[in-house]
Amino acid sequence: MNSSKLEFCEQCDIFIGGLFPIHGPKYARHSKKTPDDQFSSNSESINYFSTTTTMSVDSYIQSEIICGEIKKERGIQRLEAMLFAIDLINNSTNLLPNLKLGARIYDTCDRDTIAMEKSLNFVSDYFLLKEENIANDFTCLSNNPSLRDLANNFKPKKNKDAIHKRKVVGVIGAASSSVSIQVPQISYASTSPELSNKERFPFFSRVLPSDTLQAEAMANLVHSLNWNYIATLNEEGNLGGIDSFISNAKSKNICISGSYTLSQTASEDDVKAILMEMFEQKNARGVVVFLQDHNVRKLLKLVKDLNMTRHFLWIASDSWGTKIESIRSNNLAAEGAITFAPKSFIIKEFSNYFQKLRPGKNIRNPWFEEFWQDEFKCRIENPIFQSNRRPSYTKLCTGHETLNITQDGFIHFVIDSVFAIAHAIQDLIFAHCSKLNFNDLINCQHKIIFKGPDFLNAIRN
Repeated sequence: MNSSKLEFCEQCDIFIGGLFPIHGPKYARHSKKTPDDQFSSNSESINYFSTTTTMSVDSYIQSEIICGEIKKERGIQRLEAMLFAIDLINNSTNLLPNLKLGARIYDTCDRDTIAMEKSLNFVSDYFLLKEENIANDFTCLSNNPSLRDLANNFKPKKNKDAIHKRKVVGVIGAASSSVSIQVPQISYASTSPELSNKERFPFFSRVLPSDTLQAEAMANLVHSLNWNYIATLNEEGNLGGIDSFISNAKSKNICISGSYTLSQTASEDDVKAILMEMFEQKNARGVVVFLQDHNVRKLLKLVKDLNMTRHFLWIASDSWGTKIESIRSNNLAAEGAITFAPKSFIIKEFSNYFQKLRPGKNIRNPWFEEFWQDEFKCRIENPIFQSNRRPSYTKLCTGHETLNITQDGFIHFVIDSVFAIAHAIQDLIFAHCSKLNFNDLINCQHKIIFKGPDFLNAIRN
């Protein structure tokens, strides 16, 4: 079986889409492409475990992104949290009784460009349902001709038999900053202040606060520590949070010795160069960090390798937060770090659910076998899902290894997002089928067109 995406549907009536960073990004190789070739790849044929295409629209550069390591907390745990929530709803007698939800989930490899490409699958689903002119509901906000050509040329094939099968009414995951579509999205982790702009992102919602509040709290902490000379380190595509922090810091007369930015696929040489430059600023030992976990690991590993342990004093955003994987094997380099995270709650039922999962039985998750092999450093002899990522471990997995996890702090946000969509679906169905009893809902919901604006209002009410 191929593991390019997850499609879970047991006689389901409605699909919910999902975008998760199942894998991290890896260093990209670049090659020149012509404008005509720029968007020629077929997103349905992408193998997430080998190569895919990243769109660099300004220079027509094609990057071969080789998806990196499996993400246990941000990827696998959060994906399973979505499936766990769907199970709860499907077994409920009060929420969407007699209706079944399914899931269609894509791996973004923690790259915004890949997330945008995968989002086009949901765009296709939407137009198959609407069967209206693409120009009415698809708006490309970029002035770049490449993205505008993509918008104009993206015409999904109409297949009447596929319309019911492809009914995706909402998406759990982050929004692309370049494409706006009338498909409601609820994010469980996107905190960029830019996404609060309802003119640019009218169909985007989230279940956690933006980085504006976090940045203000971080600046207040730096000020309370009497630090007046610091450095900042952030990741491309995450400018909103760091910009808010710098603005707050300057208002408190905190000087910034240097603002450094890493790419999402930064190499160790890239990280080393920035570390060496920051190390030379002897009076700026405090560093405010807005990095994703894979870059945090590179950072801390090199701090240890370069004997810079205990030199830097880290204050980090929720991208580092409470994630164990971020500091694994590099505890000394992270010693003394102060990290921020939104208030979270441990869902005991999810921990019990996750710890009972086993390869060979959890066949609805095509990435679970890879996670299991990576977690226990063993090899599954006859995997159900085939991929190009072959483990080098010689020890065979028994399938009975003990799975102990530290629950990711965003699990309840994922679950909240799924329940928000489920309640919105129910409210919309009741609005159209108010005189029917629960047993008739399944017949009534087939007649409803889930229009984006109506569904969005149901979510926010």
